[in-house]
Amino acid sequence: MSILLTNHQMATLELFAALARDEGGACVMVLHETGLATRLCTHALLLFGDGTTQQGTWDEVISSDSLGRLYGYSLRAVGEHRRRWFMPG
Repeated sequence: MSILLTNHQMATLELFAALARDEGGACVMVLHETGLATRLCTHALLLFGDGTTQQGTWDEVISSDSLGRLYGYSLRAVGEHRRRWFMPG
């Protein structure tokens, strides 16, 4: 499943991420689209159905293995680094 954002929605997300980065602050985003999380976030937190969590930098946490565990099916990464998206494997 993919999400389509308007240019205003994307600009708003990028603005909050830039303000947090440039001002040394923090911004908490609840994102269910992993591509946006890899693009905008420095850290990530996954909440699993069994009550366990995984947290750390986005590149440590957002992977095919961890998302496969979270969603209950095999995923593969498409793209690289901050332009990485995941699709069923």
